[in-house]
Amino acid sequence: MRRRKHKQVRRALRFYRIQHGFRAPFKVLADGNFINAVSVLRNEDPTELLSELLGDKVRVFTTPCIMHEVRKMGNELSKARDACRRLALHHCGHEETTKLPAAECLAQQIGGGNPNHFLVATQDRDLQQRIMSQPGGAVLFTSVHGVGMAMPSTLQKEGAAEQGSARLRPSAAEKRTLEGVGRPAGEDDGERRGPKTPFKRNKAKGPNPLACKPKKTKKAGAAAAAPEPAAAPPGSGAKRARVRRSRQPRSEEADE
Repeated sequence: MRRRKHKQVRRALRFYRIQHGFRAPFKVLADGNFINAVSVLRNEDPTELLSELLGDKVRVFTTPCIMHEVRKMGNELSKARDACRRLALHHCGHEETTKLPAAECLAQQIGGGNPNHFLVATQDRDLQQRIMSQPGGAVLFTSVHGVGMAMPSTLQKEGAAEQGSARLRPSAAEKRTLEGVGRPAGEDDGERRGPKTPFKRNKAKGPNPLACKPKKTKKAGAAAAAPEPAAAPPGSGAKRARVRRSRQPRSEEADE
C-alpha cells in the first residue's frame, strides 16, 4: 500500500513539474484543519511529514487569514494555533483589508494559473474540488492511511493536452512563411511591395591609362653631340694597350 501511494505521488509530481514548472523546495499552503490533523491528532511535524512524502525539501506556509480564523476557534484549536505560529507567514494581501475566510483566501492564492507554484494542504472537501478545478492546483491531505496527494483532475489533464497540441501548431508568422514556399517569384502574394530595382550588369572597363603611355625615343642629334671619352692621364692606373706584331719567316738569302 505504501509503495503504491508513493508511486502515485511521483506520477502526480511529474505532471506538475512538466506542465506547470513546480520545483524543489516545494511550497505548501496549509490551513488550520490540516495543521490540527497533523500536529495535534497525529503529533507529527508537518514539514518533516510532507518532506518525506514529496521526497525533497518542503516549506510550509500559512496566511494572516488562516491565523485569524484559528484564533476565532477559541481554546479548541489552541494547539493548532501554536503550531501555525511556528510556520512561515505568506502575505496574502488581505492584511490591510477585512480578513477573508481561509478557504476563500487559499483559493485566491491559487487563482490565475498558480503562478507561485503552491501546493494546498487542506481537509476541506469543497476547497479541494475548487483547487483541483484550477490549472496548476495541487492538493495534499491526510487520512487514516497517512498523508497523501491528489492525482491531477480530468480537467487539468485536458488543459495540459490542449496546451501541448497548441505548442505543436505553427504560429501566424510561420504560416505566412509556409504559404510563400513553392510560389513562383513573379506571382503576387497580396502584400504590398516596393518598386523593383532594375538589374545592372557591370560594363567592360577600358585599359589602364598608365600602361598606355607612349615610349620615349632618343633623338639623332643628341647621340652625335655626345662627347668622346677623354684619354687617361699618364701615371694613372689605366693600362696601356699593347700592339702585337706578327712574326715574318726568314728569307733564304739571309741564311746564305
